[in-house]
Amino acid sequence: DDVWLQGDTLDEWTRFELPERISENPMSLDMGDIDNDGVAELFATDMKPVRQDAATLARWLPAMRRLTKPLSSADPQHAENMLLVRRPDGRWRNEAYERRVDATGWSWSGVFGDLDRDGWLDLYVVNGMIAAGLLDYLPDSELVDDNVALRNVGNGHFVAAPEWELGSSRSGRGMVMADLDGDGDLDIVVNNLMTPAQLFENRLCGGASLLVDLRMPGNANPFAVGAELTLITGMGRLTRDVRVTAGYLSGASSRVHFGFPDDVDIERLEVRWPDGAFSIVEAPLPQQRLLIVRQ
Repeated sequence: DDVWLQGDTLDEWTRFELPERISENPMSLDMGDIDNDGVAELFATDMKPVRQDAATLARWLPAMRRLTKPLSSADPQHAENMLLVRRPDGRWRNEAYERRVDATGWSWSGVFGDLDRDGWLDLYVVNGMIAAGLLDYLPDSELVDDNVALRNVGNGHFVAAPEWELGSSRSGRGMVMADLDGDGDLDIVVNNLMTPAQLFENRLCGGASLLVDLRMPGNANPFAVGAELTLITGMGRLTRDVRVTAGYLSGASSRVHFGFPDDVDIERLEVRWPDGAFSIVEAPLPQQRLLIVRQ
């Protein structure tokens, strides 16, 4: 893998120095400010079992020996998830181990979203593998692997959240989060391999939210893709961005979702448009959808 940073012009690029440890087989990427410090982290999914018991390893190891290379201390690529965190000195470091997201299964789409509306981005990862030839030693050539929901405990670290009942085992691939029923929380659609898609309605019922749509009429970028939004609240600064892709071969809603506790005061919403312009909405009310049009 490699990363290039764009300069002031479309043809000005600088190679980015990767950290000492990165994923070997990343299937999806997502970015999100998981610790509310104003700097987004980068998450990549790979293949690594959540459990290390004998039965799990018996299902995994024959395939992994064929797909991954032997571990070497000189090789920065490893078959596990990556979470790149920008340090104060400007360098990036993989903190997947410390934040407990290094292993989520045979993972495809991994997407951040505030599923419980507490002001902290959670993580949902869909899993599974079906492959004739590679997995013929398993029934129906399928490695059955549960999807994993991880709750952000409030400082950018995660714990498993099986109580959210998102642990489907239908070999998920694509996935998108969006408020599909207009009640202010994020629902989830999962596209599965060889089985019907699934729609998970969010019924966690905690917290409040603010939904924001940006529009740039007459512009080649009418939905303001690339805009950055910051909600200034009593619990700190919540940063989100407008995008149209997330996860593995998946789209994303351009509608921005902010979740936060019911008792948190909202001071203002700041919008940095893709062209660098800046807008402010003072004291937006919670539990509503804002439409902000760039004039």
